[in-house]
Amino acid sequence: MKISFNFNLKDNNSNPTSIILIIRRMNKKIKIYTGLTINPIHWNTKRQRVKTQVTNSLEINNELDRLLSLNQELYTHYYMNNPDEILSDLRKKDKVNFSKTYKYDFFDTFDLFLEYLKNNRAYSTYMRYNLLKNSFFNFAKHNNIKIEFENINQNFIDEYISYLINVRQNCNNTINKSIENVVVFFNWSKARGYHDNNSYNRLSKTKTFVNDIIFLNDDELLRIESLDLSNNKPLEKARDLFIFACYTGQRFSDYNSLDMKDINNNYWIVNQIKGAGKSLVKIPLSKKANEFIDKYRDDIPHFNLGTFNKYLHRIAKQANINEQTNIVRYIGSKRVEISKKKYELISSHTARRTFITLSLKKGMQTEAIKKISGHKSDKEFKKYLKIQDEWVNDDFHKAWG
Repeated sequence: MKISFNFNLKDNNSNPTSIILIIRRMNKKIKIYTGLTINPIHWNTKRQRVKTQVTNSLEINNELDRLLSLNQELYTHYYMNNPDEILSDLRKKDKVNFSKTYKYDFFDTFDLFLEYLKNNRAYSTYMRYNLLKNSFFNFAKHNNIKIEFENINQNFIDEYISYLINVRQNCNNTINKSIENVVVFFNWSKARGYHDNNSYNRLSKTKTFVNDIIFLNDDELLRIESLDLSNNKPLEKARDLFIFACYTGQRFSDYNSLDMKDINNNYWIVNQIKGAGKSLVKIPLSKKANEFIDKYRDDIPHFNLGTFNKYLHRIAKQANINEQTNIVRYIGSKRVEISKKKYELISSHTARRTFITLSLKKGMQTEAIKKISGHKSDKEFKKYLKIQDEWVNDDFHKAWG
């Protein structure tokens, strides 16, 4: 009785999806997972192989050929000698070793990860991981090494951190965020069978320091609000969205995806986005926030993060927020003091920091602020409490000399 062997995809609408081998005999069939996954657009259905123009198609197709040959030999031989047997998974019966020999390319897998993010996460998240991929690419080029999943351990991360400190001059907190993102990528790729390296669960980072906070005081916020930008609509829209954020305290990924369907009875119902997680928060809208809603009810503006930050620099400069400002960063163990005009330091995140610091100054309870901002613990919130302590100290000396 004839036995047929065909490769197919588990789900043509899923990216990535598994390549499976379907074996048929006497109207019965079994599915064998090859351990290989691809983007469905890279699959040639007629040939039952990966399209030749796809990177690493030769290696993947060779692996499929190997698995096909192994299964054909095994099943054909078995059923020639046991013609009355019902089709079953012979790997379990005879304990055949189908171990995978193909090794997934690190950067090809990262491209699949980026494609997944583009379709399932905020654009700012996609861009953050795209920068991480470029960082790894430049690191590999600088050190003249090939990055492979099985070689990523603490020694590798130590070299990568050294590169970020000494070559890229990244500050410690930026480096630690990169390492956290590495873990996210490794979790994603391991869950999909691209590697079986568990070393990433024990990666150590560099020492963390609390960064200085850039926020607007009441006068600076008013100056930005009062700017006449009617002759430049893109800047006006960016300013208005920024001001809305200053009165609601959300991350850029949240306020940049604002939708009118989420506004109800002077509340903004937000699915707060942080990494892969979301949490539903009900945010009360002040008079200032509602002014933005009324103005843009039919056409809420949205921006690319890089463009938005460039607009904010121009807006803050026009508002004369040009006080010389010193901030401290740590690069490895080295303390670096940076001096810039304040408008150069303002970004999309300044709105969130402005909301939190001014809310504290106005006497709003810490737990209420955390409920709106989405802070789950005091770890990140401590830097704001430090500013609050400085205000108490200033008020004390003003009262008592």
